[in-house]
Amino acid sequence: MRLITVSLLACLTSTRVNTAPIHFTHMADASAGESVGHDLIVVANDEDNLLRVYRLPDGGAPITAWDLSPYMALEKKSPEMDIEGSARIADTIYWITSHAPNKQGKARPNRKRFFATRIRLEKGQPRFEPVGNPVTTLLEALDRDPRYAAFGLTAAALKPPKTPGSLNIEALCATESGGLLIGFRSPVPGGAALLAPLENPAETVNGQPPRFGAPILLNLGGNGIRAMIRTADGFLIMSGSALSGGEARLYTWNGRSDTPPVLRPIRFPSDTTPEGLIAIEHNGVADILILSDDGTQLVDGQPAKGHPDPARRTFRGFLLSGLKTQ
Repeated sequence: MRLITVSLLACLTSTRVNTAPIHFTHMADASAGESVGHDLIVVANDEDNLLRVYRLPDGGAPITAWDLSPYMALEKKSPEMDIEGSARIADTIYWITSHAPNKQGKARPNRKRFFATRIRLEKGQPRFEPVGNPVTTLLEALDRDPRYAAFGLTAAALKPPKTPGSLNIEALCATESGGLLIGFRSPVPGGAALLAPLENPAETVNGQPPRFGAPILLNLGGNGIRAMIRTADGFLIMSGSALSGGEARLYTWNGRSDTPPVLRPIRFPSDTTPEGLIAIEHNGVADILILSDDGTQLVDGQPAKGHPDPARRTFRGFLLSGLKTQ
């Protein structure tokens, strides 16, 4: 995995969110994404099972899309997986779904997926292929770990999302050792954001039992974790309310359990719902593309996510600019 070679702890006080967004089409509920090189990004959303590839800085319609459904062993009822987080390690992108029930608290087995895809280039365009098999029992394995028993994750997964004590996984982040951090938007035990280290992701998608590290609790002012990426000197964390509404806040964290995250004075346009972070390096400067879930934004008088014209289903990306590389 290529890192942002930049000291975020030192420079975020002077960064800005570019208020001129990049507009992307053919989906509205952007939830996670990764750079795949050559000014291309792949983006998932929580309303269907397609991975869409877009070109920067153009935005607009995807240049290609790949349907994950045939590879995910999905039940026919409610086939949407609710993809929420991603992390790239070398040529493999790991993805995780919310593991939450539907709005009424009814179980949705298809939302319990942890899986991987591999990137390859054909004639300059990225192609994706599945790696291993989708994992459907990650949450149960985590809940059996005595270090996580106090969080009651299986019980939390029976509560409707965005209600107190419910479960919602929204972030995935690579670690220096080749593992992953699983970030929970909720629950927020004792008001702290929860991270669960997965130490063997490659083995896990290839059928081996997952191996977890000790839970990590972070003070994000009562917020949970909505997105997270690794940088040269730590991590960048997008936080958000475990419930509906609330204020999105950006933190830097050096990765040490004895050091709290630091709130950074970054302001987002009031109508955005930041839900994804993509690191992009070019010409010695690192930009962070912030993905906004714009599904409820009105387009032609109706929510963008349900617009009958795919070209009118839109989401925005905002560039956090000015991070000079070393």
